[in-house]
Amino acid sequence: MMAETLMNRGYFSEALENFDIVAARSKSREQRAKALFLKGKINSIYFDQQEKALEMFKSILASYPESSVAPDAFFESGIIFFDRKNYQKAYS
Repeated sequence: MMAETLMNRGYFSEALENFDIVAARSKSREQRAKALFLKGKINSIYFDQQEKALEMFKSILASYPESSVAPDAFFESGIIFFDRKNYQKAYS
């Protein structure tokens, strides 16, 4: 995936744009879920936009619960809630 290469090279804004395309156009549900997950990670880590990250992770859990990244999305959501000291949501 071109977007992953951009992300790995530190071109995070460009990677987000490419992940948007993958999430919208890929015929593979797994690829769409992975694109959303990586968008969430970029937003959370590199742009300090946890709300956007949570939206991505929630979307994965709602639309792609069978994907390989669904457990990771659940975990990353918990980390964000834990960092906010919202322990109830972090553990549920």
